[in-house]
Amino acid sequence: MRTIIKRLHNFLEETIDPQNLIQKGVDETDIRTCSAFILENTSVLQRKIQYRLDRADLSQEHVLRLLRTLTSLSNRVFNFLSHRSLAGHPSGQMIRNLYKVSCNKIENILTLLNLFADRKIVPVSDFAVQAAVMRLKEMRQQFESCLTGADLDPVLKEMTLFSLGHSIRKIGITWDDCYSLETLMTLLSRERNYSTTSLINALIRHNFNTPEFFLYCTRMWRNALLETGSLEQQLEIVISEKHRIYELSVEGKQIVADGGKTIAAELREYLYEQYLYLKHLLKLRKSMHQEKENATQITKFPVNLSVPQFGLFIRLQIEKGILPKERVGQLFNFFATHFYTAGARHISAESLQKKSTDVEFATARQMKGQLIAMLNWLNANYNLSNYS
Repeated sequence: MRTIIKRLHNFLEETIDPQNLIQKGVDETDIRTCSAFILENTSVLQRKIQYRLDRADLSQEHVLRLLRTLTSLSNRVFNFLSHRSLAGHPSGQMIRNLYKVSCNKIENILTLLNLFADRKIVPVSDFAVQAAVMRLKEMRQQFESCLTGADLDPVLKEMTLFSLGHSIRKIGITWDDCYSLETLMTLLSRERNYSTTSLINALIRHNFNTPEFFLYCTRMWRNALLETGSLEQQLEIVISEKHRIYELSVEGKQIVADGGKTIAAELREYLYEQYLYLKHLLKLRKSMHQEKENATQITKFPVNLSVPQFGLFIRLQIEKGILPKERVGQLFNFFATHFYTAGARHISAESLQKKSTDVEFATARQMKGQLIAMLNWLNANYNLSNYS
């Protein structure tokens, strides 16, 4: 097969290239000779491929390689059709017919190979793409007629038709793309009397996986959540929609090759992120509410010390055994909860504990002054000046 393909390639480049044919001054006999060569070699190649396919003697890798090679040959001949040297030439029409015959024969082989290819990822040849795109455009028009007169969100209708048109005009469209679009539009055209909700459901069920549709759904949900004031109700909406998308994906029996994601899977991921976000907001709100309730129930006492001084004062009592050294964190949490200073109505337990050890010289000096004042008070009130 490799020899035949190489022979065909050389024949295309060296013999039937438009400039070569024009320079040689070909006549009808020459064209018939070239046609016979093309017909003979493509027929032999097709028989050999059919034989090996029937024996399951071609791997998928080999099939894909043949598809790419023959598609490249077909595209090369198709480009000859529009060569400027043929315009107005007496033999121009005969030469073009030769190219069309060549493309048709190569296309027959490509069709055969595509029947056995597991993944039709090779782009449609330039010769076949026009017919394939025309077929898809006709199907799009049929689907558009199904939407005529329907009570639809105009943005949804416009987005759906735009996305279909964009997919049809995709550069390098493959046979897999064509098959997916044909299947999608066939399924969508079976339904009638669409509403906005039923069309959205149908598009999800049949895996209309385009960026425009994904954005449309996320904006729709975002607007619905903004119109709902309660976080609990927003969470209910997200959970309900997530379950609905799952049910639609089950109905559609969506399967995507090569580890790709369906539109249902991507929408459920988005809804799951919203679910986590709302759960976090609810938890935060409940925590803040609990703190407010606790603040109204807990009695706090003022202490005439700064937070660093207060922390050092507590540390002194711990170090001298007045307060226990066990469960120091809980101890500082107790003081932070039940006391406040002039500069800090709400004291952080972590900050209070940290400042008890990270002591600045000025703080230590001020605390020493407080302790001396306490000793002086004891001396004055209990006659302890002469006792050590």
